[in-house]
Amino acid sequence: MNHRHSLVCLIAGLILCMMLVGAAGAGTPVKIMPLGDSLTQGSNLTPDQASHPTYRYWLWNGLVSAGYQIDYVGSARSNFTYQFDQDHEGHAGYTTDMILNGNRSDSASGNLTTWLSSYSPDIVLLSLGSEDQVAGVPLNQTLQNVALIVNQLRTRNPSVKILVGTVPPSTVYRQSVQTINDGLAVVAAAQNTSSSPVTLVDLTTGYDGTTDNQAGSILPNESGERKIAQRWYNALVPLLPSSTLAPTPVTTIETQVTVTTSSGNPAVIPFAGATIYAGEQSLNISATGVAAGTTLGWFKPGVRPSNITPDDSLVVDNPISFTVPAGTKNGIWYDMTRMVPAFTVRDPSVGVRVIDLQRNVDITGQTINASTPVGFILDTNLESFTQRGASAQVTIRVQNPAGQIYRGLIDDHGMVNWLNNISVTTNPFSVKGAGSYGSLWNTGDLNYTAGQYQIWAETNVNNIKESYLQSDGSYSLGMAVSVPVILTIGTNGVNLTNTTSPAGNLSGTITQNMSMVNGAATHVAVNNSSAQQENTSSGPLYLTYTIVAIAIILLIVGLTRPRKPNRRRGGNNRDL
Repeated sequence: MNHRHSLVCLIAGLILCMMLVGAAGAGTPVKIMPLGDSLTQGSNLTPDQASHPTYRYWLWNGLVSAGYQIDYVGSARSNFTYQFDQDHEGHAGYTTDMILNGNRSDSASGNLTTWLSSYSPDIVLLSLGSEDQVAGVPLNQTLQNVALIVNQLRTRNPSVKILVGTVPPSTVYRQSVQTINDGLAVVAAAQNTSSSPVTLVDLTTGYDGTTDNQAGSILPNESGERKIAQRWYNALVPLLPSSTLAPTPVTTIETQVTVTTSSGNPAVIPFAGATIYAGEQSLNISATGVAAGTTLGWFKPGVRPSNITPDDSLVVDNPISFTVPAGTKNGIWYDMTRMVPAFTVRDPSVGVRVIDLQRNVDITGQTINASTPVGFILDTNLESFTQRGASAQVTIRVQNPAGQIYRGLIDDHGMVNWLNNISVTTNPFSVKGAGSYGSLWNTGDLNYTAGQYQIWAETNVNNIKESYLQSDGSYSLGMAVSVPVILTIGTNGVNLTNTTSPAGNLSGTITQNMSMVNGAATHVAVNNSSAQQENTSSGPLYLTYTIVAIAIILLIVGLTRPRKPNRRRGGNNRDL
């Protein structure tokens, strides 16, 4: 009876341990409060401003993609069309005094005390001071207000961690930036404690107030947003629980909207005869003069268009939502009612090459040292999107040996260079980063383990990629998805070779297999060695469960098997 009771207790204890391990694996999101002025809030008053979702977008996607569980908190919420957690406490035009006491001209907007009543942040990203400069607030008053803000944050959470960002330079108030940043450094040092650390984050060094800001504005453009996001990222990671993924910070999750230039729309064909691409969906071709029910005709090269039966034809059901089927013949298509050109069709084409930027040579197919500054060249025929006042958005994918896809690459300056939605306007198109010689990938970085990497480019502008999805779940290569390039990082260098396998071979096929690398399903290029790999993020948890299961089995066997009797000296036996 004692044995059974012990066995039950042990098994119950082990099951409880398994439950605790599972709960720990799930984790609790860290509440991060972005607190500041217009740098934090951003603006969507104009189409151009609305295309800049602030550093919060890039930072959130970088952290989530790297496996960190975070939750932005704040009373405000932006209306950007990008998908990310948009809660924040950014208030455009607010000085440090307004953060503390509210805007007297808009009392309903509240102040720090009222905002904090609805949440308690674990970490605060404090970015203030620019508006104080604009308003002419004395430096000592600004610094005193920052100290009071720190105290209020601690009143809500005594162990809150506070990151104080320096003021980035701008084209207008450049002269006083260094003065206020020196003061912020003093305040951060004075307020720092072991239980509630206050850390200064340098958002200034390497930031150009002209090229990194929107034209005529103190707000960052995309380059500036990414630089600021990277500085916050580097300061945040040491404060966060360990990621469930590999340590390499990968970049942004795709938005659900098509990114366009401010002056054009890639789905609107502006004039008759313009180029469109086979596979594009939901185009508005009404400006070509084509009406609903019109028959479009295609004639073989050398055949003079006339009222004779065309060699191929299409019927336009809806000119404001017209899809060009994949496989549509290339060349001029005529409005058969008026016998005038409607548009010109081309098959899409996307390719990628790897470049040694120090020597400015194509290194695809060669062996290089891992320290070589690397960039990419996109070879596409999508430059015709400029006819629409827009640009084609092309994404570069890099899949590591474990099957994870990087949405950004680290250069030799430690910056992450994002690879999503690159605006392509020329052919060829050079893709560079923030590293030496314009490099975007330091293949010698310790984050990149030795092994085989697959690199490819793809575009889904106007859902064109989905038109090339085959019945077996793979995509036709060389159209909207490029033929992958294989990169092998080894001990002595990097081997680069183009794959030549047909689309039916797994080593050369981009499929719809899903990898939950960043919490969002993404298309993955699979090969024979990685097609069956499981997500590496669950490995430690599976290992723990396995060990516990083995322990239970051993206990059951050990406690239930017959025991050999111990023989006493007197020759009598007894059970122990």
